[in-house]
Amino acid sequence: MPEAAAFNVATAALNGWRGRCLAYLASAEAAVSEALIGFAEHDPTSPLPHLVGQRYDALATVLTARGETDALITLQALRAHDSLRTALTHGVAKVTLDRNGEWLAVFTVIAFRSRRIERAILVIEEEQAARIARQLGRERQRLIARLRVLNPSASPVA
Repeated sequence: MPEAAAFNVATAALNGWRGRCLAYLASAEAAVSEALIGFAEHDPTSPLPHLVGQRYDALATVLTARGETDALITLQALRAHDSLRTALTHGVAKVTLDRNGEWLAVFTVIAFRSRRIERAILVIEEEQAARIARQLGRERQRLIARLRVLNPSASPVA
């Protein structure tokens, strides 16, 4: 395969993987939001924060208070992917190919924190990306299932 065609195939594969991971993360975030809505219906003092990280924190607080250890552990497993989420949603990816034709992505994220510039780099190989997607999909499904048990009246999330 000519180099340009191989590069285009690799770029499409990377973007497909990125989209799949973002879809997993989005559905997990929706499940967290639905759970918070359900808890707020029974307790009007329950927070409904705007930012997704704050939503995860609020749900962790509720789960801790309720003694829902399994759901909390599942939530924390998904939170372990926060830096990946940031790279996928806000990062610019550079794609390279190794000599075997497998892609390697270098994500660069620029953030401003208290007027300081922070640059983060995340490097992911194609094989590693496949493992990440499988893990993320499983953790997302576990979280959705656990939250459904706690709040069966919540709107279903795929």
